[in-house]
Amino acid sequence: MFYHKKGFLRAFTFVEMALVVSLLSLVSLAVYRSLSNGLEIWKRSARFILEEDAAIFLEGLTRELSNTLSYSLLPFEGEADRVRFATMIRTASDKQGSSARQGYVSQIGCVEYSFDRGRSALVRRQANYGQALDGEFQPGRVRVRPVDSFQLLYYSRDGSVLKSTDGMTPFTVEVKMTFHESSGAIRTLRRLIPVPVGA
Repeated sequence: MFYHKKGFLRAFTFVEMALVVSLLSLVSLAVYRSLSNGLEIWKRSARFILEEDAAIFLEGLTRELSNTLSYSLLPFEGEADRVRFATMIRTASDKQGSSARQGYVSQIGCVEYSFDRGRSALVRRQANYGQALDGEFQPGRVRVRPVDSFQLLYYSRDGSVLKSTDGMTPFTVEVKMTFHESSGAIRTLRRLIPVPVGA
């Protein structure tokens, strides 16, 4: 309310108030629709990101299993939700060596892929040759999250499932993972990976 110079009381009219309320409601509706559409787009893209992460994870595991080395000091260790094996890895170069200027070098090492149930994540860890012999791994990096389940099966040359790898490199590794899509549907990815040095 405003006071006029002559002392008369001056106020907003009903039309002015109705105009302000309708403008505010139109602006709020536009903002709400923009946020709602943005969230919907984000949900759809998050589903594709999860599928991409899973595909990249499987490609990395396939590449490293294809380069598996049969090495007695770093035996193949396979369990239902974890696999560890010797392979060629990329790691930071030794600061004193001739390749110090290169930054990263390829060398014999060990990698471990595992399913962390607490975080619902697939994790990859690696160790260079010296670390692997001491059983020390670098901190793990989450490759895919969230994952509902992850299972590894190991096959011998005759196609039978190995109950335990016992340091023996399998002929084929089967990978199964499941996760929920944004629509709520359960998606399962499965891949058979041949291991060239497998028995």
